[in-house]
Amino acid sequence: MNKKESIDVVQLELEQKQLIKSVSRRRKKIPFTVMGIILFGAALLFLLEEKTYNLLGINSKLVYIVLTTTSIIIAVYLVFSFMKLRKMSSEVKKIGNKLYNIMKLNE
Repeated sequence: MNKKESIDVVQLELEQKQLIKSVSRRRKKIPFTVMGIILFGAALLFLLEEKTYNLLGINSKLVYIVLTTTSIIIAVYLVFSFMKLRKMSSEVKKIGNKLYNIMKLNE
């Protein structure tokens, strides 16, 4: 292995490690973000319930609106998060294949 190839291998390994760390950080953030969205929806429901009851006399519509909006936001967030995770994981695999091919050619 010449010097240029060894530099490429080190750069690829560093890039792969950074991607793996960012994937694990993003996976750890997902449950906390979902809980934050749920808590925000609950707080919004709690704060707006009395005001809408005084205006409309019915608060069941507000409950449905807040629950459906919160559910849609969570679903969209999860879809985009998992798409991003899948993309990052495929990049990690591509880098791993590049490293394997470089090492295989040197033997």
